Amino acid sequence: MPRRGRKQTHAIAEDTLVSLAATVRAARERKRWALATLAERSGLSKGMLLQIEGARTNPSIGTLIRIANAFGVGVWELFASPADAVKLAAPSDALTLWRSSRGGTAVLLVGAASPQPIELWQWRLAPGDVYKAEAHLATTVEVIHMQQGTLTLVVGKKRVAVAAGASAVVRMDQRHQYRNEGRSSARFTMVVIDPR
Repeated sequence: MPRRGRKQTHAIAEDTLVSLAATVRAARERKRWALATLAERSGLSKGMLLQIEGARTNPSIGTLIRIANAFGVGVWELFASPADAVKLAAPSDALTLWRSSRGGTAVLLVGAASPQPIELWQWRLAPGDVYKAEAHLATTVEVIHMQQGTLTLVVGKKRVAVAAGASAVVRMDQRHQYRNEGRSSARFTMVVIDPR
């Protein structure tokens, strides 16, 4: 998650926060977990989880990933009620879950739970944008296709430039960064696959 440099911000619409709160609370209750159990399994504080269940905070992508991993679901499922499990994802359904002060965005377009959690994202990094992320589960793989510009992908100690038109398949079991070190915007589509 963003740690240094320019402040990274994002805003989730109020009705989406209310949906997230209800889904997280319902999932916890279905598992018969106390708040302390979810806190332990996700590595988040009870206070943070109370804010999420009360729709009083805009959680980061990293926080959403921790909650999804604790439940064994994809991030998109935290925003979908069981009635929405199968649906056409209209442009208005897309969720902007990260926005940089320079105009970069990470948009969750759609996801599916079966036969394994999978998510489709659209990213845009403005020149100078850096997005820092913690390690995902050992089984998490990201498939990235560059549409515009060049992405500098840093995974652990490995650093790779992915230019427009190129694609990469990356195991994300260590800290990683998406960096735009160029002078023009970088746009890429990402598929996150998380076999359980």
